[in-house]
Amino acid sequence: MTPALSSSTPHRSLTRLDTRTDTLVRRFLNHLEETADFRRRAIPDRLAPTDDERRELKARVAEIDSGLSRASEASIRRAVGLVKGLMASPAIGETTVDEILGGYALVLAPYPQAVIEDVCRRYLDGRLGNRVYAPTPAEIAHECREMLAPIYAERARIALILDAEVYETPSPAQQAEVQAAYLAFIAETNARAEGGFAGAEAVEGSQAHADRLRAQSDLAEAKARAEANQKQESAA
Repeated sequence: MTPALSSSTPHRSLTRLDTRTDTLVRRFLNHLEETADFRRRAIPDRLAPTDDERRELKARVAEIDSGLSRASEASIRRAVGLVKGLMASPAIGETTVDEILGGYALVLAPYPQAVIEDVCRRYLDGRLGNRVYAPTPAEIAHECREMLAPIYAERARIALILDAEVYETPSPAQQAEVQAAYLAFIAETNARAEGGFAGAEAVEGSQAHADRLRAQSDLAEAKARAEANQKQESAA
């Protein structure tokens, strides 16, 4: 490491997830379920993290948070000063070097020291930039955000797992009880439906029978009136 980029004050670097923790995160994410609250997920208790797994995930969050601590102004001035001293920079009127470095410190204050130093190192070795001119504050800030994006995404995924609502999974006995109640409900519904159809057919049959009886009665009365009228006409 370039000596001037080695901080005289200790700081944590942001490391990638180890294989085990990465496997845990992927496994739990696959079991998360959506809830009415779009900001929170749910997970059945049989698939939720154990106490030891929760401690492991919380330790990773703490490690990330520690690595995201802001850089000091002195460390920013030291890293950027080396880049500005070794790479070409356009003249900016009567602005002093101290004022220029102060501008860099103002823009880069939100970012971790390790990330700023890594970005500056990449400009120095030619992996970033045009290999001639020193980067502007905006260019360094952009590269810092690019490096931090996966870290923020990782932290958000772990937070989603740790904040998930854990619900109780029904036991086999409870599942059997619910299944039995469901089957009983279906049987009762079918029985009521069949009884309703039979009753409707019975009502319909009795109504038709009554109509036939009335029709026969009306026919008999009409026939009797006709015969009486005929007798009267014969007697006359």
